[in-house]
Amino acid sequence: MRSALQAQMQYWKMYLSLKSRQMGISGRMRQATSIISAVTMVTLLMVGFVLFNLVVLSVSLVGALVSLFRPRQRPGHRTFTQQSPRVM
Repeated sequence: MRSALQAQMQYWKMYLSLKSRQMGISGRMRQATSIISAVTMVTLLMVGFVLFNLVVLSVSLVGALVSLFRPRQRPGHRTFTQQSPRVM
């Protein structure tokens, strides 16, 4: 009777250790996937921020270059009434 009980206890010990090892692996895999997804999200956010800043910077630089090389009209060249109305 006692040896049967010890055998049963041994079986349950092995079963529980196997299950805990399996759960540990799946828990680690779940943790790894969550870490990878978080790193991916942060990386995509940073890339989007950098691309947005590059677009804004390039638009402002193009605007500055266009305003530099556009021929300026002198203030006394035309009066206000002679200018053609601009359509917005």
